[in-house]
Amino acid sequence: MTITICYWGIRGRAEPARHILRYSETEFVNDELEPNMDRYKQWQEEKHSLGLDLPNLPYLLDGDIKITQTLAICRYLGRKFGLVPGESETERIRCDMAEQEMIDIKWVFLRKVIITCNIVEQEMIDIKWVFLRKVIITCNIAGLQH
Repeated sequence: MTITICYWGIRGRAEPARHILRYSETEFVNDELEPNMDRYKQWQEEKHSLGLDLPNLPYLLDGDIKITQTLAICRYLGRKFGLVPGESETERIRCDMAEQEMIDIKWVFLRKVIITCNIVEQEMIDIKWVFLRKVIITCNIAGLQH
């Protein structure tokens, strides 16, 4: 059965799943929706007819399996293709925590640099040190060498 992934015709939130599919050398249908207002309105009308529990983009279809939400899709693909790290549940939990910590780090950066667009040199130095500390702690939690 061919896997289908659907998202707007941009990289965006579907790109991590596409990378996993390419990495696993899995053929898939890349259903790209034209990113314009007419297509958006059409999507709003049709999304509830697809049998998705939480109709949203991106979505992935794999036989009877229908998944939305980027992280849920990536975790499913990771398990399906044996890409999930860790031999034990404890190791997998540590990797999950490390992954979520990296998301927190991203948001710290985005809030300060992109959203406020008003950052002084000392704040940038402080952000770099916070970022570095968090990366080191995250790598230690995940059992990675730094």
